[in-house]
Amino acid sequence: MSVSYHDFIVPGLDVLIGDPSIINPLVDDKKRAEIFYIPENYVHRVIDFYHEQSGRGDSCRELTRRFSIILEAINQSGDDYYQLANGTIVEFVKTCKKDYAANGLDPKSSKSDAIIAAQTISKKLETPEYLAIMTGSDQLSALAALHKIDIAHINPTVYTGRRKVSLPLGCANLWFTNHKITAAQWADFFTGEEPLRPNEFVEFVVDDFGQIDNCFKNIGRFDAKEDALIPLRFHRFDNPKFKSIRPRTPSQAMLFEALLLPPEEVPIVVASGFFGTGKTFLSVAAGYYGVTESEIYEKIFICPRDGALGKEIGFVPGDDTEKTMVKAKPIADNVRNILRLVAPDCAGNKKNEEDQKKSTPKRDCLDRKVADILDKFFEYESIIYMGGRSISNSFIIYDEFQDTERYQARALLSRIGDGSKVIISGDPTQITNPHLNRTSNGLSYSASKLAGKPEAIVVTLFEEDIVRSSAARAIAAYLK
Repeated sequence: MSVSYHDFIVPGLDVLIGDPSIINPLVDDKKRAEIFYIPENYVHRVIDFYHEQSGRGDSCRELTRRFSIILEAINQSGDDYYQLANGTIVEFVKTCKKDYAANGLDPKSSKSDAIIAAQTISKKLETPEYLAIMTGSDQLSALAALHKIDIAHINPTVYTGRRKVSLPLGCANLWFTNHKITAAQWADFFTGEEPLRPNEFVEFVVDDFGQIDNCFKNIGRFDAKEDALIPLRFHRFDNPKFKSIRPRTPSQAMLFEALLLPPEEVPIVVASGFFGTGKTFLSVAAGYYGVTESEIYEKIFICPRDGALGKEIGFVPGDDTEKTMVKAKPIADNVRNILRLVAPDCAGNKKNEEDQKKSTPKRDCLDRKVADILDKFFEYESIIYMGGRSISNSFIIYDEFQDTERYQARALLSRIGDGSKVIISGDPTQITNPHLNRTSNGLSYSASKLAGKPEAIVVTLFEEDIVRSSAARAIAAYLK
């Protein structure tokens, strides 16, 4: 998470619930302000959610614990403030009921608390222009603007897992002949660039060196063990039968590499980006290849987004398995599309082809094949039953991760066992959970926390990577 820096901050309750680590009393975390002014009413409001069995409830319980530590320390010291491990001062602000009415604000709203607290503090500061409300809420931003209070906007994580740079002439031989650029050479040739992070991708602009083929030889990944930028190892499947399934854009080439790297090298992949960019399709294809061809995995484990840990699955007809399968329909659609490419005749032998011509429609044959593959190689589990599980030797796919909450994301990722690879994907612009924003959702949270870690690859796909259809590209361009 990154914010425009201000000396004095009144954090919105949405920010604190979205990420309680912002006020971490014990860990030297990123410093976001000189002083945090927290409305006292927040303490009462988070207690209202304390017993809620949801990600918001988990977050409020954690936030209550942090408030308790800070307030207890303030009471024992006799001071009016508490200093966090990172040096930020925390002060609690009392607000007056009459101020709410005078400003036409709802006294039952945490957004009103932030406005009144900011107004109260600004009267005491010598430099009130350095005070701002920090929020990801459009409603609070609008209220702050109405009351002429500056806003410290929360931005989604800036780490995309990739960068694009021009390839200097002097460096071309290193890359295209030696197939490696060490960290020291990177520092020498790319003086204006930041050091590379583990598993970060670099796309070289190579206009001066002729046309690059579809093997994406102008893209490299920084390997921390080699301490060097190296070419992509995977740009196609080994089996020619899968030749029609290949990356079609640089972003897909990066994702393809991340998906096919062995789990002992990179067990976690975070794929964030626009709908229609092939995130789910390539993930299912890589998993299918991993269980049927390379046999790296025993199964493909699918956990559809169908609720929250500990909740009931709902009133969809059928038993729990049937309910979960309804939510997994996108996976079945992708299996069907994969089979159309790798087994266009639907059947595996001549006899079946002849039978098909005589009596069985091709669609029925494909339906049976899809059902057989789903039954043989896929395991489905509702998200509500994932607590305590350990998923080993599996290709794990968590789709639509932008609608998971912070604590839910951590719980789901921790289910990965030995020999498994976990892929989380989603589009942070398509959040349907009303308690989440583009920074507090599980996808963005996971991407920011796993950025540059050697066990993980973060890949961001953009609007130009949409390959679903020309109509999908038009929707992305026009419906914003």
